[in-house]
Amino acid sequence: MTSPARRIAVITGASSGIGAGATRALAAHGLEVHALARRADRLHDLARETGCIPHAIDLRDDAAIEALLGGIPADILVNNAGVSLDRGPLHEADLADINEMVETNLLAGLYVMRAAVAGMVARGRGHVVIIGSVAGLYPMPGSSIYSATKAAMHAVSDAMRCDLLGQPLRITEIAAGRVETEIFDRKIPNDGAADEQFFAGRNVLRPADIAGAILYAIDSPVHVNVSRIEILPVSQVVGGIRFAKPDRQSGALSDHKEQT
Repeated sequence: MTSPARRIAVITGASSGIGAGATRALAAHGLEVHALARRADRLHDLARETGCIPHAIDLRDDAAIEALLGGIPADILVNNAGVSLDRGPLHEADLADINEMVETNLLAGLYVMRAAVAGMVARGRGHVVIIGSVAGLYPMPGSSIYSATKAAMHAVSDAMRCDLLGQPLRITEIAAGRVETEIFDRKIPNDGAADEQFFAGRNVLRPADIAGAILYAIDSPVHVNVSRIEILPVSQVVGGIRFAKPDRQSGALSDHKEQT
């Protein structure tokens, strides 16, 4: 079970998806949960359901983050907020989409962790759970910007463990595969189109699956740091070898996948 000292959790991106699932799970686990997101209406609905403490905030506002988290003695931080707006290769990307992904997935995450971890170090306890992605570990065609932000957070998780060596703090990265959330809705804004393309006919993960992984990590004995969990649905794999092979007649290149 979670150590009695670890009773206050902060969860970002809590208004839907993995963040909302984690809020439900940690609140049911007896923790005081501070739920952070921009959508105040969603947060207040979640507060009525779970008893969490809602904070409507733009995580890209570094001063607001410093002020808020400076007043919350967080024992657990679930750094979850993120957006995925890739719609093709990098050279075709919209500059506004690039900026929003970098600001939300990387810069905001750094702001939040800087503020929360400073308090954890001062109090001599804490656990940071970073919700990453297999896109940060393996090549994902058509997802170069999102992958870059998740790869950066993967590197941050490793570096933080080095920086905090000797401190009673734990850093866990959860590299998730396909999870059924709203994150794809802005890729394909037509109603139902994202569900049809990314989830229909697929046995994908649910937010509760990721919440279970978070509970496993934070409930591990205090001398154990679950440094990384890679979690995929059974129906998904990553990796493989691909070649562009020429057509014997036309000479045109086509994509060919090899099983290894």
